[in-house]
Amino acid sequence: MNRAAPSRRGTTGRVSATTVTTVAAALAAVALVGVIDYATGYEIRLYPLYYVPIAATAWSASKPASLGMCVAGAATWAVSNWLAGSTYSHQSIWAVNVGVQFVGLAVVALLVSELRSRLQREESLSRQDALTGLLNRRAFRERAEMYARLSARSARPVTIAYVDLDHFKSVNDQRGHKEGDRALKRVAAVLEATLRGTDVLARMGGDEFAIVLYDADAEVAEQAYALFDRRVAHGHVGTVEVVRAAVAVVEHGMLDDPGA
Repeated sequence: MNRAAPSRRGTTGRVSATTVTTVAAALAAVALVGVIDYATGYEIRLYPLYYVPIAATAWSASKPASLGMCVAGAATWAVSNWLAGSTYSHQSIWAVNVGVQFVGLAVVALLVSELRSRLQREESLSRQDALTGLLNRRAFRERAEMYARLSARSARPVTIAYVDLDHFKSVNDQRGHKEGDRALKRVAAVLEATLRGTDVLARMGGDEFAIVLYDADAEVAEQAYALFDRRVAHGHVGTVEVVRAAVAVVEHGMLDDPGA
């Protein structure tokens, strides 16, 4: 099956429009807080207000961007207080206070950034099969419904199929569960390598896999499934000769929109 698969990874090295907007808005917010800080005088301590744009940047943008915002926040705080007439017994105290202010802002930024990363990780794991790294049943249903809606609106064909590994139980019985797990990982790698970047592959549980081929007519789908079977059955998954792929096409054509 010929395939010109786009990269499954996101575009790296590019700054998204959302990030630019977030950083710009946060800079404006820091400047506004600085103006308010100056207008109210150095005796009224408004420095906790700087945490708000810092936290927003840490949540929506990258960690370096949030730390850069911390520098801007600490500098703005220092300038606003200096213009408001704040004085210290020694000039070095300015440096100490600015440093302390930066550290406080940076701690908040790093905590928010770590919280966001952990939440994203948990969200990803809730849709990922722990053994193979493929999508799980929940994520497959979500993607299948999305493609169904897309198919109904664009009049593009969609094929959904299930891949079942014949005699897989005997692999676990004769060679142990570790060998069975290795076989599942190899099968998953073969299937993933055969698919296009726009297709969907998931492990539904046990020895069952599910596939969605979007914008693939019957001929392309049959070629893909024949290739799956050959690669899995003829040595492409290691020494487990008893494992074969049984492909069952459960739906092909224009799918109805489940939300219609």
